Formats: sequence, C-alpha cells, structure tokens
Amino acid sequence: MGSGFLPQAPLWRWCGLQLSWQASSTAAPWRVGNCRGGWHRDAVRRAAREGTAWGKLPDGIGGYERAAMSGKAARSRAERDAPSQPVPTRQVLAEAAAAYLARYSASQRGLRDVLIRRIERWRAFATNNGAASDDAEQIAAQARSDAEAVVAKLVGAGALDDAQFAEQRARSLRQSGRSRRAISARLMAKGIDATQARDAAGDDGEAELAACLVLLRRRRLGPYAADGGAAIETDEDGNEIGKRHKVLAMLARAGFAADVARRALAMDREEAEDRIIALRRT
Repeated sequence: MGSGFLPQAPLWRWCGLQLSWQASSTAAPWRVGNCRGGWHRDAVRRAAREGTAWGKLPDGIGGYERAAMSGKAARSRAERDAPSQPVPTRQVLAEAAAAYLARYSASQRGLRDVLIRRIERWRAFATNNGAASDDAEQIAAQARSDAEAVVAKLVGAGALDDAQFAEQRARSLRQSGRSRRAISARLMAKGIDATQARDAAGDDGEAELAACLVLLRRRRLGPYAADGGAAIETDEDGNEIGKRHKVLAMLARAGFAADVARRALAMDREEAEDRIIALRRT
C-alpha cells in the first residue's frame, strides 16, 4: 500500500474507523486505532480463539480488549469463582442463611431451597475442578443434613415463622391487586401449607373488592377507563358481550368472583379511590 493511497493528514476517518498515519517506514503504512468496526471485532475474536499472547495482539487493540479477549490474560470461570465456593459446612450454611434473611423474608421451604441450591453449586464446582464425585457427594449429603438443622434452629429461635411470612406476603399481594385465589396459590408455591395459605388470604369481601379495584386501576379499566367504563352490551340471549365482557373475563382469570367484578365495574372513581386508600391502611 503506497503512501499515496491515504491523504497526507494526521487523522483520516473512513467508514467509522479511525486510521492514524504512520510515518515510519518500518511500520505498516496504516493501523486501526480505537475503532469498533467489523475488522476490530474479528481480530479480537481470532486472537482469543488462537490464544494469542499479549504482545502479539494486533496494533490498535487497547488494554480493555487485551484483558477481555487475550487467551493468556483470561482466567477460567473456576478460578474466578474459587473464592466464592467454600465447603458448605454447618457454619458456612448458617452464615449464608443469616445473610439471606437479613435481605429477604422467607418461608422454611424457601430458605431450605436457597441452602440446597448453594450446596449443589458447590458440588458441581468441586466435581468440575478435580474432586472425586463420590467424595463431593458425601460432603454434599452431610451439608444437606446440616441445612435442615440450620433451618430448624432458626425456626426454634423465631427467625423463621411461616404464619407471619404468609400474613405479610398476603397483605402485600392484596394491596397489589391479587385475589384470594391468587394469594393462596402464590403462598403455596412458596412452601406454605394449604390451611395457612387460606387463612392468610382471608375471607374479607371488602378487601377483595378493593383488590379488584387496584387491578382495574393498573389496567386503566372500569372506573379508571378513559371512556368512564364500558356500557353493558348483551346478545339476543341476554349474555354480556363486547368490551365489558372481556374485562369480566380478565377479572375471572385473575381469580375474582363475578359479583365482585361487577360491583367494581359499576363503581365511580371517587369511591374506588377511597376503597383503595382504606386497603393500603390495613
């Protein structure tokens, strides 16, 4: 490539690439500098694939790309994760449980699942890094037993209370517009037994109506629709059709009874707001 190929200027921009002129006869007449074009990506990927050493990466690939893509500089995932994978002894599991409860509320089964996942991550890490699978499984089995003991100790100390967890979660779900049926299903998915889930969901009809109004406000329907709510339309047999029918179907899928849904749709916005405010004060 002769010197006449590029204009005699210190910087030349072409197709989004910055090419800086090289005056030295020993260097290439041009090089790519700080670009993000296709050639740059291909060169970096090729260097990483071939395990190119730092000093042999093409000119123009900066320190960030060298550290990220060079085969010599890259560290394996196991090396990066090694400090965060201690053997899951009872003390380690107790500390992990305390750290989790400091950030989140949890049921007994929820916390147990968190600890079991931690144990399984360690077992996979140990096996992938040369440990005998039988030895890793033996340690993991002991750790699962320790996890049960940790959960039992926290329950005895009052740090884990399924009834209290269910009540708090049910209140939060109700205020976000969930029906009793939806609340019960969510709690049982968290490991709460069916009886506790039904008790936490409650049977307050007024709270159920307020939760339905919260959902309508979030969807901009019923009292919160731009047109003030869809009018009742019926077919020849007296069955509801049209937009209102679709809204009723949506509320039914959310778990609200038909009478609750119709009361919510017939309510004016001011009364709906008062009911929502009262729900949030509970």
